[in-house]
Amino acid sequence: MEKLLYTVTVPCAPESIEVLESLTETFLGNIPGASPDELLRLRLSVAEGCRNALVQQPQGRRMNVTTMTFWGGRFNNIAQAIEIDDPGPGLEVGGHLPPYPPSIVEQAFLLAEVFDEQILATPETPHNLSLTVQSLNGHRRTRDEWVRDARTSGYGLLTLCKAWERVEFRYDPIRGNSLRLAQPRPLLALYAS
Repeated sequence: MEKLLYTVTVPCAPESIEVLESLTETFLGNIPGASPDELLRLRLSVAEGCRNALVQQPQGRRMNVTTMTFWGGRFNNIAQAIEIDDPGPGLEVGGHLPPYPPSIVEQAFLLAEVFDEQILATPETPHNLSLTVQSLNGHRRTRDEWVRDARTSGYGLLTLCKAWERVEFRYDPIRGNSLRLAQPRPLLALYAS
């Protein structure tokens, strides 16, 4: 069972990434027994997970803020999950924003190809989208393909998918969207295909 470790709400603006990183450093500095790998995973996750949320404009009458929450395991204070509220419209998949129509639920959609891997998005329900990484099965890209793709997005999502077993976007009609990262992986996964 997860327990609430730490939560912070900041104005939804690009300048807030420095505030979140600073507060995260303070939080990380107070975790007894955390390994350098665990601390690096959390630093990368905060930077990548918050970057998109902090540049979004609010929808409707929602306040223009982003909340980040760390959840810990039952027996330690190491973050086993991070949840980041995102006031944006959500991730477009199959031409649809959340809530996703039942016709696309449980279908995998290609979001990006990064290096020799694909990032796939699968709506598990109309309100829940999971991301996974799949190898291109030995297809090695040419130098020109690498250079072309170096200008595209997807690096942040790839980093999150490599650092966490479970990467999902949740949609709530009242709260809006949130990114949830759960079940940390060994950081060596970041470098493995």
